[in-house]
Amino acid sequence: MLSVGCRANPSDPSLANTAEGAPCPASGMFDDGEDNNNQAVVQEGRAGYWYTYADNDGSTIDPPPGATGGIFSFAQGGYNGSAYAARMKGSISHANVVYAAMGANFTDPRAPYDASKYGGMSFWAKRAPGTTAKVRFKIPDAATDPDGGMCTACYNDFGINLTLTEEWQHYTVPFSALKQERGWGSPHPKNIDASQIFAFHFQVNDKGKPFDIWVDDIAFTGCSAATGNVVKQ
Repeated sequence: MLSVGCRANPSDPSLANTAEGAPCPASGMFDDGEDNNNQAVVQEGRAGYWYTYADNDGSTIDPPPGATGGIFSFAQGGYNGSAYAARMKGSISHANVVYAAMGANFTDPRAPYDASKYGGMSFWAKRAPGTTAKVRFKIPDAATDPDGGMCTACYNDFGINLTLTEEWQHYTVPFSALKQERGWGSPHPKNIDASQIFAFHFQVNDKGKPFDIWVDDIAFTGCSAATGNVVKQ
């Protein structure tokens, strides 16, 4: 399997020609939003729901978080003229630890999902004018999510920092390109364990900035890249 690792530019179209980034058939689609409900496409053992969350120190987000009784809803106007896309908008406060995010669990009830037969994930994304371009795409696995039963300092998920543009752009993110942030969290395994992943999140942490993030056609890639994605803990 070709490993592109941390050198990968997620907006590079040539990633589609690698073992990890090659498009999958329809069975690899997680959600395109066209059914206009908050559940993923039910296939390949996946049936999770979308949600949002934010810190309790002044950041805001719409759709409202489930913790406040909110239910995720898709926005009209997706990529390439499609009817719907996932969207989150709001503002990040100036407090010490701040965040806001949207994402979805892979399964319902929430449990580890075995994605080791895939090489990564892809999606289309953009931002609205006048809003932050900085977003982190991250995937909690058994070593970083509290439900994995391993972490003593949780939530430092494997991820990649993206810089969105005001036009729809395609991103391909091989699992091998995902890294933890430095300086916090425990444990720190070398790579994500794709055989035990819980969810994906698009998270914003840009203090004092408004955000308006659109995402569409979230799918798995690299269906032939079945090796190298399972990490022995």
